[in-house]
Amino acid sequence: MNNIILHIPHSSKQIPHEFMSEYFNGVELDETLLKLTDIFTDELFSVDDIPKVVFPYSRVFCDVERFIENEPMEEKYGQGVCYTKGVNLKPFRRVVDKNIILFNYYNPHTLNVKTAIHKIDNPLIIDCHSFSNEVYSCTPFNTTEFPDFIIGHNNSEREIRISDFIYTHLVRLGFDVRVNHLYSGSYTIANCDSIMIEVNKNLYLKNDFLTKKVDYYKIDNTIKSLIRKISYL
Repeated sequence: MNNIILHIPHSSKQIPHEFMSEYFNGVELDETLLKLTDIFTDELFSVDDIPKVVFPYSRVFCDVERFIENEPMEEKYGQGVCYTKGVNLKPFRRVVDKNIILFNYYNPHTLNVKTAIHKIDNPLIIDCHSFSNEVYSCTPFNTTEFPDFIIGHNNSEREIRISDFIYTHLVRLGFDVRVNHLYSGSYTIANCDSIMIEVNKNLYLKNDFLTKKVDYYKIDNTIKSLIRKISYL
């Protein structure tokens, strides 16, 4: 029985036209969009008949997974709900009115997620992401070893059970998988169970961060098959 909601928050590079005047460093903006966008995750994690909530704008404009207050990434890197610093931690934006962005973009997206989970009994959010196998100035860790997949959860019994299933499934396929490392936890709302799946961009993207590799559709099929299996758990 399908009880999954696919949450895809970072797949877009779009910034609303009326906010482009806030950005004063175009070079830093372009590089940040290139390297921090979870490109193609709206395709990789799209499965027929499983509802999804996709944020249609860039995380660089409004990151719907950041906390409105006391956000660690805001305090340390200038990358809270509204990024003011880019991938190299160079200032690139002056936010005119954060409340307008919260009211018109952040809050409606949150409401869309709540509406989706309330339509389903015993819902599970799958939080869908990709990550680079490079460390940037804004990367909250330092490593030279990157897995193929990262699974994140918030330690509920159900989440741990599903995480164990995903881990075993992917390892049997030959992938290197980590749980709650290098990234941990998973976006949730209204106490809904949630699992984060992060796929290494190197599996499906060329080094330009724009072009699909020949093996793209193998990874696409792997992820779609995995989601279908989770929907029957």
